[in-house]
Amino acid sequence: MPAEIRIEEEDLSYIAHLFESARIKLNLRRVEVVREAGYKNTAKGCRRLKHIEGGEQEALPVYERFAHVLDIDWEEVKEEIRERRRKRREERDQLLPPRRLGSLLRKARERKELSVEEVIDRVEDSTNLSEEARERWERRFRRLESGSARFPSEVELRAFAGALEVPTEGLRCAAIDERAVYDRQRGVPQCIIRAVPGFYVQKKLPQGCSTLDAIDYAENFSDETNLKVCLVFPDRRALYFNPKTGRHENFTPPSMRLK
Repeated sequence: MPAEIRIEEEDLSYIAHLFESARIKLNLRRVEVVREAGYKNTAKGCRRLKHIEGGEQEALPVYERFAHVLDIDWEEVKEEIRERRRKRREERDQLLPPRRLGSLLRKARERKELSVEEVIDRVEDSTNLSEEARERWERRFRRLESGSARFPSEVELRAFAGALEVPTEGLRCAAIDERAVYDRQRGVPQCIIRAVPGFYVQKKLPQGCSTLDAIDYAENFSDETNLKVCLVFPDRRALYFNPKTGRHENFTPPSMRLK
């Protein structure tokens, strides 16, 4: 079974304080907790408990094993971790001003004193574009620069960054910021779950669910059920959650019928 939650670095100090406080409240030494938890190798168990109380990462079953001995409700802890993660995402999206990809592309092009055609010339030199492909790339660049197009692919980001001689990461961050703003404006996506291989069914999201809530909900549901989950946004962008491989996105929503 996959991990029900993913404990991030920001959660470790919270867990450390919780476990150490519970042990002190029960007036237990570490070795006593370890023995009660069923460890035959007490040195190994004490080392793991010390890691937890020191704010270091441990495997999820280890947390649960010690939580039982320390009268900690692990289900409540998991919910608190999820809530903390959701709040961190909201704060990050709200506090960081969105960087505009089109503005970055235009300013980088103007600094180099290049026309759009010259930018595509550089892309063509590095990627060996056909005449038809060159026209598509030129249209795509113009639309991204003007802001009429969104969500460039990773290939496009690397190619344009190389042509303009700017860091790819800067363009990528700007695209991510724009996407976060766009998602908030477009409303809640559809949640679709893979019931059996090749067949997906729609799952109702909680009432009043925001876009960020929907992403968090889909990710948690995928972790807990070991099922592939997909969020389909109004622009047909599909965000997939896979317990084994993590998340990825494209513009190909899953089929809702047997293949």
